[in-house]
Amino acid sequence: MIRITHDYFEQQAVDITIDEMPLYGIERLLNMHDGTIPTDGPEVNFRLYDDDGELMASGVLTNDDECENQSAALRYGESMWGCTRIEVQLDGKWVQEIG
Repeated sequence: MIRITHDYFEQQAVDITIDEMPLYGIERLLNMHDGTIPTDGPEVNFRLYDDDGELMASGVLTNDDECENQSAALRYGESMWGCTRIEVQLDGKWVQEIG
């Protein structure tokens, strides 16, 4: 589960649910991923940043061991706001596990 709750580019609250992995064209063409994302695990806050370090969006996602939901959120942010980095809040600290 991935839910974006704030769009900082538009400076507004949003309610965007992402329930499948955004796939790149080659992945679709070669059928490399079925698009499913994990639904089990603890919910954590996340933040998406662009390549200038500007906060673009934030929300909540189900944190899975393989970071698939983090990847899906980052891919969504990549196409919507040009995001290049995601941070998740673990044990009260913001950390970058992928990207």
